[in-house]
Amino acid sequence: MPRIPLAGDILIFRADSCASSMVPAVLGEAGWNAIVAESGIDGLRQLCEREPSLVIIEMATESQGQALCQCIKRVSNVPVMILASRSRAEDVIQSLEMGADDYVIKPVSPAVLVAKVRACLRRMSWPRACFA
Repeated sequence: MPRIPLAGDILIFRADSCASSMVPAVLGEAGWNAIVAESGIDGLRQLCEREPSLVIIEMATESQGQALCQCIKRVSNVPVMILASRSRAEDVIQSLEMGADDYVIKPVSPAVLVAKVRACLRRMSWPRACFA
């Protein structure tokens, strides 16, 4: 059975600087090192420097998050989770088709967020032969 990283870096892109976001604290309590990038440029720099286990995009608009997701997927195989307040099917589908590995609708409970992060990391740890 693949080992799920219970520690490591998770990079959070947060362009809207929502101070009320509980994501870094929840991830920290679960054992991960939450790194918050306040801009896309800062986040891309940290992505290259730190090689995180997961990227979470918590953006003001879906189009910003989707464009950022595409950019990340061009340079890295890191799993990407979009955390958004919009629940329209079109937004979810478009984000997944642009490369997101998961789409989580806010508000989300801390326990559900941690479970989704673990699930995303577990999927990424599976051997490629499983998908051949």
